Amino acid sequence: MDYLIVVIIGLILGSFANSVIYRLPDIDSLLHDRSECPNCKKKLKPFELIPVISYALLRGKCKDCGTAISWQYPLVEIVMAILFAFIWFKFGYSLYAIYLMLFVWGLVIIFVYDAIKMEIPNEVLLYLFVITVVWIVWEAFLNSQVSGLILQRVWAALAGGIFWLLLNLASSGKWIGFGDFKLGLLLGFVLNLPGVWVFLFLTGILGGLFALLMLALGKKHLQERVALGPIMIVAFLIALFFSSPLITWYLNII
Repeated sequence: MDYLIVVIIGLILGSFANSVIYRLPDIDSLLHDRSECPNCKKKLKPFELIPVISYALLRGKCKDCGTAISWQYPLVEIVMAILFAFIWFKFGYSLYAIYLMLFVWGLVIIFVYDAIKMEIPNEVLLYLFVITVVWIVWEAFLNSQVSGLILQRVWAALAGGIFWLLLNLASSGKWIGFGDFKLGLLLGFVLNLPGVWVFLFLTGILGGLFALLMLALGKKHLQERVALGPIMIVAFLIALFFSSPLITWYLNII
């Protein structure tokens, strides 16, 4: 029953994430306007907003104008539900698990937004920063020895972000955006040591493979900017869930 509730919450928040992605940076619209069809602007009714189910019932098309609904909508909802369930499985019933769900919710928004628009929205980065500060303050309230742990996380944050800052400065923003640096800081802080090293290693590997694939397909040129945010987020999630076994595996083969 717990997993069913977590999955349903993930689907609902995935649906809300789609609304945020579509309306950013117009936060006022998000707060006051109802969801609508991107083509005919018809306001959607409640039965058209049920995560995944509405997409299936409508056969992936707007009920009024017949325009195809992007597969992004059900995919984001399903991925969010899977991630929420996996966090619950990995970290159990805890405030840390709830914090991670809220954090991952923001990461999914950044993933899709950056992949589409080649930009990491500051509004979502601010949200991630605020909930992380709240979590750390709560940790400090519960643990009197947390100051040393926070300092360790600060070093991890610097490790997670400094390389992307250097690439940004070296290329005058042509290769790597400044948002990637800010995202790297946050991801490094959350992962802490030694998880941040796994994150950086995986980001380099995945980024290199993606760049080679795009070059081979003729989609990118060497001097073109790449949406690094999605790659960093995938690397972060792998490090979050599997850093310990990956580190153990690596130490066993060297």
